[in-house]
Amino acid sequence: MRREGFELAVSRPKVIFREIDGRKQEPYENVTLDVEEQHQVL
Repeated sequence: MRREGFELAVSRPKVIFREIDGRKQEPYENVTLDVEEQHQVL
């Protein structure tokens, strides 16, 4: 990506907690990946 003029700075991930109704909540994400069959390994 550097050759194309893009540069990224990445730091260590941190969990951001929220309080909902007085209880600490941890965030989560759902991820769906579509991978062509020729690239799948079982």
